[in-house]
Amino acid sequence: MADLREQMLKAGLISQEQAKRSAHNQRVENKELGREGKADRERAAKAGVKAQKQARTAEDRKRGKAQREQRKGKERPRQLQQKAESALERILREGRMAKWEGNRTYYFADGRALESLKVTDEAARQLEAGKAAIVRSDGRGRYTLLLSGAALQLLEATPERIVTFHRGPTAD
Repeated sequence: MADLREQMLKAGLISQEQAKRSAHNQRVENKELGREGKADRERAAKAGVKAQKQARTAEDRKRGKAQREQRKGKERPRQLQQKAESALERILREGRMAKWEGNRTYYFADGRALESLKVTDEAARQLEAGKAAIVRSDGRGRYTLLLSGAALQLLEATPERIVTFHRGPTAD
């Protein structure tokens, strides 16, 4: 206790007179308590310190658990995003029509712009019959042809990537 008084005195929080008065009050209190009372107070103080340490430890554990859960919560959407992106890449890779580039010009609308691709006659027939679709393969305006099964999967996941897909009337 005297150490705390000295620190407060050095910091200028209390005056010399206040420090003396506090020391006097402490001596009077100790004399009134006697040895047993003083020992009881010290045991209670130690028990209080021990309880405080236990409470801090439990609080630290809770805080650590909350931080871990928060990190997991942040990682989860990132993992889901990566999983979705890899699934889209797989759809694009596996559903891509082989050998679709040819001499026939196939015109289509991409938003307000009229675009064209050089495709084979077979690819043009499949596009017109709804057995293939033109999709954006990346964000830079590049296009590729996907077979209808892959185009349907892509339509569910990211419909904005489908540019042209002539599906027939659906039976709902």
